[in-house]
Amino acid sequence: MKMQYHVKAYHGLGRSFARTRFISASTALFITFAAIGFVNNAQAETGRVDQVEQLDGEAGEFELESQNIWVPKYDGEASQLAMGLTFEYGLLDNFIIGTEAEFEREDGENFGLSEFAAQAKWIALSPQENAVGLGIQSSIIYNFEDDALSTETFFIAAIDGKEWTAAANIIASSEAGNLGKFDLGYSARADKEIGKNMQLGMEIGGDIAVDDPKAHWMGPVISFEPIEKGPELEISAFTGLNQNSPDVQFRLEIDWEF
Repeated sequence: MKMQYHVKAYHGLGRSFARTRFISASTALFITFAAIGFVNNAQAETGRVDQVEQLDGEAGEFELESQNIWVPKYDGEASQLAMGLTFEYGLLDNFIIGTEAEFEREDGENFGLSEFAAQAKWIALSPQENAVGLGIQSSIIYNFEDDALSTETFFIAAIDGKEWTAAANIIASSEAGNLGKFDLGYSARADKEIGKNMQLGMEIGGDIAVDDPKAHWMGPVISFEPIEKGPELEISAFTGLNQNSPDVQFRLEIDWEF
């Protein structure tokens, strides 16, 4: 599911490189985001940032992820807040299954569960063992507001270098209740190590083919591991590249593998 950010759909919030090791700190950061979101009413969904899916996984490994997006007011539009919780488990080194729940606040309503998804990822070529890694991640999503199913599929390419990592996605998503109609989106990201347990990157994403006006965005990402063998933390900010995108968006992600 992982946030499909067209004008219509925002599936999933989820995977990047960073982890926080302080659960109390991560909780405080999320409460801050949530408090800001509740102060303002949320707008109807617009072009929100899309997360770049990576080709990582290990048999027997669990991963818990929280991704939080806050879009401040812009051009007369109200703010919006969304949060996705993802749980994954590696059945094999190249086959990962998981679930994701998405919560959001919009149109002045209460913050509540909007979608739930079951997902699976297959790594055809590992980026650690090949010049370019290739894989696919698909989700079946239940939309509570529409009481209908939708799907989302990420086609993933990734490179894992000594100091640089990069990944690119093409995202095909169907509308809730209309599984035969697909929209296309894209996202890409590159990160460089800048210190022990720290990376600095740049991310870009947007729409390729949608009925509504296309949105595009870009921004820096910083990720780090404050404590060894604990959660990773990622903080990012994005600016809209055209008038169909929010002026600015903020993302906080917490990723814990165990």
